[in-house]
Amino acid sequence: GLHDTLLGLLLAHTMGALPYMLWTASAAFEAVDRDLERAARDLGAGFWRTFIEVPLPIATPGLIAGAILVFLFSMDEFTITFLISGVSYTTMPVRLYATLQEGFLEPASAAALMMLAPSVVYLFICVRFMRPSDFAGRMR
Repeated sequence: GLHDTLLGLLLAHTMGALPYMLWTASAAFEAVDRDLERAARDLGAGFWRTFIEVPLPIATPGLIAGAILVFLFSMDEFTITFLISGVSYTTMPVRLYATLQEGFLEPASAAALMMLAPSVVYLFICVRFMRPSDFAGRMR
């Protein structure tokens, strides 16, 4: 009952993208120094206040990176969408495939460039702001 429904499409993309978000979020939270959390708790902060004021701001760049990876995965996902979607809900990769099947190369090329642009922007952001030396101190 999930074929050609928005719920089916959302569930399929969520299941495919979930590992990317879990891996980046767990790595981001593992990088948080537990002594900072203990210090906040010793100073009287509750669990939620400690979480919101200590590990969450430190892990935010990793969470943003995970969200970008999930967005890029979902935007470029073809196989799952092709199997789940029908006529009512189609994404750009499925539309691109249909356009190529009909022989319209010019619109397909333009759509492919539009789909490539966010990945290229993300790559430039990573190259600009994330250097291997920044992460060397966090490795155990």
